[in-house]
Amino acid sequence: GDNSFNFWTEATAKNGATVKSLKYDFGDGQTATSTSAVAKVAHTYAKAGTYHVTVTITYNVNGHDETETVQAKCKTDVTVKEKPSPVFSCTGLEGKLISGRKYEFTATGNFKNGAQLVSANFNFGDQTTADNQTNIVKVNDTTAKITVPHTYAETLTGNLKITADLKFNIGQDSKNAKCETTLEFKARTCAVTP
Repeated sequence: GDNSFNFWTEATAKNGATVKSLKYDFGDGQTATSTSAVAKVAHTYAKAGTYHVTVTITYNVNGHDETETVQAKCKTDVTVKEKPSPVFSCTGLEGKLISGRKYEFTATGNFKNGAQLVSANFNFGDQTTADNQTNIVKVNDTTAKITVPHTYAETLTGNLKITADLKFNIGQDSKNAKCETTLEFKARTCAVTP
């Protein structure tokens, strides 16, 4: 991610001196040491900010240790940007009449910055539900839809509130967002003429 960096250092020694170790100070209180003259280390920063990274090279010169950090090549700055907050919402619930009293309900979820739509619970307003629906169709990188069919009883009348409760995963957490729609079923009249 934006908070992980790879650092690479190659130290050289001359005139009988040898490189004993490379010590990275990542500027956030964390360090790493390598006993190789060529070192590649990865480091992940916990929070946003600008960090001053230094490498201290320890040489063995004629049997005793000497350190070097003053060279400009042994220092660098890294900037870790603030991660944007996850965004998620249920932007619509549509009921589409298929035939008779059979409907298809489609809930649309929008998400970004690490949020992902993972499932939906539907309440059809007639004391029936369809829980943990996972037939997700991605529209694009920030929009997805979940569609479920439902058939209402022929004898049902009145106004019904249908809800979709969308579940979004955000890292290890999950959050929910709801949307709703209504349907009206009128009593059927039957006229018999002789």
